[in-house]
Amino acid sequence: MMILLILFLLNGCKEKSLNKYLDFNDLFSVKDTLKGVILEKTSSQDSAKYSSFLYSPNGLIVDVGLENEAFFMLDTLTGGKIASGGLIGRGHNEILSIISFDYNSATNKLFVWDIYQKKIHSFDVSKDKILKVARSIDVKEKSNLYRLKVISDSLFIALSFCPDQTIGLISNNGTFISKLPYKVIENNNINYTTKYFNTQIAVSPKKDYIVAVDFMFPSIKLYSIKDNKILPKWGKMVFKPLYNIENGWVKINNDQPFGFLDVFMTKKFIYVSSLGLKCGDWRENKNENSTYTYLLKFDYNGKFINSYILDHYIQVFEFGSDGKTIYGLCGDNKIFKYSITD
Repeated sequence: MMILLILFLLNGCKEKSLNKYLDFNDLFSVKDTLKGVILEKTSSQDSAKYSSFLYSPNGLIVDVGLENEAFFMLDTLTGGKIASGGLIGRGHNEILSIISFDYNSATNKLFVWDIYQKKIHSFDVSKDKILKVARSIDVKEKSNLYRLKVISDSLFIALSFCPDQTIGLISNNGTFISKLPYKVIENNNINYTTKYFNTQIAVSPKKDYIVAVDFMFPSIKLYSIKDNKILPKWGKMVFKPLYNIENGWVKINNDQPFGFLDVFMTKKFIYVSSLGLKCGDWRENKNENSTYTYLLKFDYNGKFINSYILDHYIQVFEFGSDGKTIYGLCGDNKIFKYSITD
């Protein structure tokens, strides 16, 4: 009886595979196009390059990386700049790099991972200010972090670089308190000391689930957070992957469906964005001619629900607090707003 119980517990900690592949051509034959409305002032603000952004109740917080203005906050109706903050440099209360950042709406704090200083900086955000908080968190892990998401002001989800790429929970003492190996492909022939997967992560509104999607492989993985532990729930390849492994390196076939640009979790669903291309198309830079983006919708069990077309090439997207408004950032600083039924 004890052996059966141990086996049950071990199986419960394993990631479930949901590999029932979808048909690439069928999924991207969707005609349901969502029309975006531009935030007008984003088309004329050329003083900075918008690298990434996120939604806050006070406005859209945009990473611009200027020396005296690391972040802009934009009005959600017009796109006009209503606040800015953050200094780039080596001085007191300055940051050297913005690799990843996230917002805690419960405390109105912005957290920034600075890979060069190996610190998590924090900012207080109000309607008209983004102010650096003096205290920061020193990250003591040897491997550098790549993505950062907020669970609370003292607990974060982080995805690390190689070697041995890891996803896990980092506390305010700067170390992982729970972590798992992050492997899009489970294959012992891959040299994981040098391989890492270019991945985006998102956290559910209740902070009890994390989803990870890959850039080159059509992979989605879901994890749960419970009692300060991260546990695997399921993983799936949306489309059949096509690759070979040579001398520990992954060689992707040109016919393999491309992965996902970005991901977001609402209360009920997981949304991922895609250009509907194959890896060969990406290598030939066909993405540069894209004038639209697909948005794929899954439930928390990994079941495919629906797909939509956004009428612009959206590189990064965020949902508003209503779960129905989507903000999409294009490469030319333009931000469009869409409406969707969640």
